[in-house]
Amino acid sequence: MKKEEQFRTINTLEYNRIVHSIPSLYKIAKYFKDNFFGKKVVYCTRNQKISVYFSESNFMHLCGLHYSRGAKNFFLDCLDKKLDVSSLLVKKDGTTFQKLAILNSVTELTSPHVRLTGSGRYLYLEFDYALRTKKQILALTLKDTSKKIVPQSLLDLKKKRDFPKGEDIIKIYAVDFYTGKEWIYYTEEIDLKEK
Repeated sequence: MKKEEQFRTINTLEYNRIVHSIPSLYKIAKYFKDNFFGKKVVYCTRNQKISVYFSESNFMHLCGLHYSRGAKNFFLDCLDKKLDVSSLLVKKDGTTFQKLAILNSVTELTSPHVRLTGSGRYLYLEFDYALRTKKQILALTLKDTSKKIVPQSLLDLKKKRDFPKGEDIIKIYAVDFYTGKEWIYYTEEIDLKEK
C-alpha cells in the first residue's frame, strides 16, 4: 500500500484541531532543527550507546500528517511559519491526533526524563529501539537500517501500560556532521564522594 493511501482529507472538526495544533508544530519543528538536524544524537545508558539520525522527512511522519508539497517542504514551511493547512491529510487509522496531542512532550528527548529500550513489538509496530519518557507520556520508536538508526514512529503511551520500561539515560550529546562540534544535552551527575 502506498503511503498516500494511508491518509484521507480533513473534515471540518479536524480542520479546527489542526489549526489549533499549528503553534505546536512550529515550536517542535524549531526544536528538531536546533537539536537534531545536521547532527547525530547519541544516547548512552550504563550498558549501551546508540546514535540516532534525524532527517527533514522524519518530522512530517512523526506528526502523523501527509503534506501534498512533500515532507521536506512540510518541515521548511513549519520553520517559516507558513504551513498550508489545505495541503494536509490525516491518517485513516486515527493516530494523527494522538501524535499531535503529545507533540509538545517531544522536548523531553533531550532531557534526563528519557529512557532507552531495546527491540520490541507494540500493537502492529516492530522496532529495534525506543526512546520513551519516564512518565509514560510518549515513545519514539527507532529502526536500525544497518547503515544508521532512524526515527520510526511517535507513540502516545498515556493509556498504555505494557510498553517496555528500558534503561535510564546517563548521557545525551550531539555531534555536528560538518564541523564535528559536540553539544552535551544531558549528563548524569556522578557522586564522587567516598563511601
